[in-house]
Amino acid sequence: DFIEEAYIFISEEKDDVAIYENPFLRWDAKENPVKDLEKLHLVDGGEAEENIPIDPFLQDSRHVDAIFAFDNSNDNNRWPDGRSLYNTYEKAKKQAHLYGGKVRMPPIPSPNGFLNSGMNTRPVFFGCDNQDVPTIIYVPNYSWSTASNTDTFKLDYARERTLAMIDNGRRALD
Repeated sequence: DFIEEAYIFISEEKDDVAIYENPFLRWDAKENPVKDLEKLHLVDGGEAEENIPIDPFLQDSRHVDAIFAFDNSNDNNRWPDGRSLYNTYEKAKKQAHLYGGKVRMPPIPSPNGFLNSGMNTRPVFFGCDNQDVPTIIYVPNYSWSTASNTDTFKLDYARERTLAMIDNGRRALD
């Protein structure tokens, strides 16, 4: 409870925002929405429910063919449900619409689609049939050999528990 209250206080006070001089100030590119901002206010992607930071790899100029997206989110009963990847997809669609670009991401189902199809229980490939977008290999955290959906704020584990969680992560790609 204390940690949650501290987090709420930090968020309200904007202490979880990093403020940096804008290195792109006055860089007049067609696709530069921050060219007039002197400072950039940066936050963790989790603030926008985008816990998988793949957005930079979706840029056309990067020429990325494949992205591994490991999801350890706490979406549904402390397990991922694809929400982070779905939110990134929705954001990509909005940006393409706003800036006249194309969506450089394959379609992603909603969290309900993930759960109903069992995509939250196994690795899933998105975009294999479209050469215009990178293939996304989505790997959700799942209890293959042990429950590994522990609390972010728990920092100390017994050696056996640590080894069991590492083994569970290894089995994700078996």
